[in-house]
Amino acid sequence: MSYPNEVAPGVAEDKAEITAVGDKIDVPAGHFKGALRITESSPLDSGKSLKVYVPDIGLVVDDSLELISHE
Repeated sequence: MSYPNEVAPGVAEDKAEITAVGDKIDVPAGHFKGALRITESSPLDSGKSLKVYVPDIGLVVDDSLELISHE
């Protein structure tokens, strides 16, 4: 599934695509199940951005940044 993430023609035209649902992920903060992986891209920028969210925690990966702890 893909959807527009930001819609400002010529300024921000980000598109997001859900690439995995129910995935497992390991980050310094721990091992999580049920992860949602989203790849973001824009025709205005080169490259892609990866975001990973897990239930009851939220964002655990934002490109090279990984969650190191949570309470």
